[in-house]
Amino acid sequence: MEKRIFFLVPTVPLVTQQAKTIRDHTDLKVKGYYGEMDVDSWDKDKWIEEFQNHEVLVMTAEIFRIIVDHAFIPLKRIQLLIIDECHRAQGEHPYRQALKCFGTLSLEEMPRIFGLSASLLNGKCKSSKLEKCLRELEMTLRSTIVTASDISDICKYGTDPDEYIILYEKYEISSTLNNECLDVISEIKLSKPDEKENSRKKNLLF
Repeated sequence: MEKRIFFLVPTVPLVTQQAKTIRDHTDLKVKGYYGEMDVDSWDKDKWIEEFQNHEVLVMTAEIFRIIVDHAFIPLKRIQLLIIDECHRAQGEHPYRQALKCFGTLSLEEMPRIFGLSASLLNGKCKSSKLEKCLRELEMTLRSTIVTASDISDICKYGTDPDEYIILYEKYEISSTLNNECLDVISEIKLSKPDEKENSRKKNLLF
């Protein structure tokens, strides 16, 4: 069996989305896997069949963890491991748990690991602990963090709106206009029927 590519995502909708994207833009044989397909009950023979028929397997992290825990595929047969929203690989998250299995592999047997994330941190982090958190993420993913250093490059692909500052002079209402507004308001008040008087009249009706 040739080496395979695994694409891990945190949610079921992303399984379908990423599988479709890869299928639309490459000629690779792609399939997505999630819990509703009853994959938890698949045995090794079934998984071997899937590995033989597909080059890219997109799945949630928990399914991948089950595959490696049960040794359904030799780890050295994984050519590339893509991890979407890789900043989640902390604590007891399935990402982190699944990646622990690669600790026994030699450098030659290790797959390439490519993490994707719009944010390097999962939650709040004090500035004094930022470097430590980033180093821990690199160790977990066995990778090196790389990001754009030129703000102009980031702006090319960002979705934030362009913001502009427009200065204007303070607007002051003239005394004449102010008096006219007050007169109009007074007239409106006087033209309204008195609610108490209306209520009294209604009570007198038989």
